[in-house]
Amino acid sequence: MTIASGAVVEIHQLLGRYCHILDARAWDRLGEVFADNAVLDADTVGLGVHEGIAAIAAVWRTTEHPIAHHVSAIVVEERESGVADILSKGVFAWPDRITGGDYIDVAVEAGLGWRLLRRRYIRRWSLGLPNAGAAL
Repeated sequence: MTIASGAVVEIHQLLGRYCHILDARAWDRLGEVFADNAVLDADTVGLGVHEGIAAIAAVWRTTEHPIAHHVSAIVVEERESGVADILSKGVFAWPDRITGGDYIDVAVEAGLGWRLLRRRYIRRWSLGLPNAGAAL
């Protein structure tokens, strides 16, 4: 199905907002990107599967995070009215490496705008940085 261009723009904004919220460690703002009953599947990086914003926030408060999150190559397809499947690439900067992979998402139009209902991350690669930790 073809999704309206306005919805595609809103979903791109949603994924960008997600990156900014994670970079700011603004766990109290997760409701801006996740539906209340969202499921986060980060099993491929050893973080397991978590349901609900409170559970997602709890695991992220105690997990090491990249210093920067980036999303690109976003493809949005409407599954049904108000429900979209999203495929995108994530690239993450750490102090000593860069990692990347795929996000496989389902988003819903939740009355307050689009929200992630299900987010699955699959790590595809990791590159160590030469001279990591060297003084600048």
